[in-house]
Amino acid sequence: MFVSPDLCGKVHVLKNSLGFTPCFSVSIMSKDFTMLTYNAKLELSQTQKEGLLRIMAWERDSFNQSAKILFEIKDLGIMPLHKALYKKFREENPNCPSQVVIKGMQSCLGAHRTARANKVAWKRLFVKKNLSIQLDKRIFTDKGNGIYSIISPDKRIKCGIISYPKIQEMFSKYTYADPKLFVRDGDIYISFPFI
Repeated sequence: MFVSPDLCGKVHVLKNSLGFTPCFSVSIMSKDFTMLTYNAKLELSQTQKEGLLRIMAWERDSFNQSAKILFEIKDLGIMPLHKALYKKFREENPNCPSQVVIKGMQSCLGAHRTARANKVAWKRLFVKKNLSIQLDKRIFTDKGNGIYSIISPDKRIKCGIISYPKIQEMFSKYTYADPKLFVRDGDIYISFPFI
């Protein structure tokens, strides 16, 4: 059987030598695949905002300390990095949730693996300067009706977004992948990648 992608990213299954076509279809993502991302400002109290800023600062610190370790050991495995960083970081930051430390390590490993795949030499440390964190199901939950639960230093916070018509249209038509929190002009935004 021979599989060939067309220009729209769909896959055509051509007949094999016996002359029959299978009864299923296969979908793949191609370079023509488009993902739309929309940003929305989070509605937060001052305490919630300070908590999320602290979470993003810990993730940035975890990233930067991971970068120092990776620069020294040159091993892109999670286990050597985890052994060198996790316990020490948690002792220095006892209120930091474990998933935030792990997210910083994973983010740093991803950046280094991308650099290696693109044949970029490690001449100096990778440094994360801005506050942001890629959310996943362990640190972010969509509770429905525009309410989101996000990890914070003390407990999970519940918050909403400042909505606008276009993002409401996107929510009604599409699903979204793992969002990202970031800071812009002193406010915290959430970025939804719609697929």
